[in-house]
Amino acid sequence: MKQASYEDAFGAGVCPILEDSDLDAMTDEQMQEELSNWQRQAGGPLEYVVEDNIRLVERHIELRAASDDDLFKGISDAEAAIEHWTPKLDGEDGWLARRIIRSCETDLKDFRREMDRRAKIVS
Repeated sequence: MKQASYEDAFGAGVCPILEDSDLDAMTDEQMQEELSNWQRQAGGPLEYVVEDNIRLVERHIELRAASDDDLFKGISDAEAAIEHWTPKLDGEDGWLARRIIRSCETDLKDFRREMDRRAKIVS
């Protein structure tokens, strides 16, 4: 597991940085407990890491709650958006196209990872 370290007037410490693989290995109950643990740590010296971890856990919980149809629709919508915005990368809306494409690529990765996780559970 990756870690972020800090040093302040009171000493030094480390904070784990969660990754998708860490959360994929957890049960739903473990993930809820993980979220609760991170929420209690908010406001510390590495608050930005804690907030990122909270967002990641919440995203995993959200994806687990989605139906297979919702995931397939999300994949389809993200692919369609990427196809639509890619030709606009060199135009005056290139900044917007890059932002939308980057967001859709993240969604695609998340949706496909969750589909793979579910497939592994079934087999």
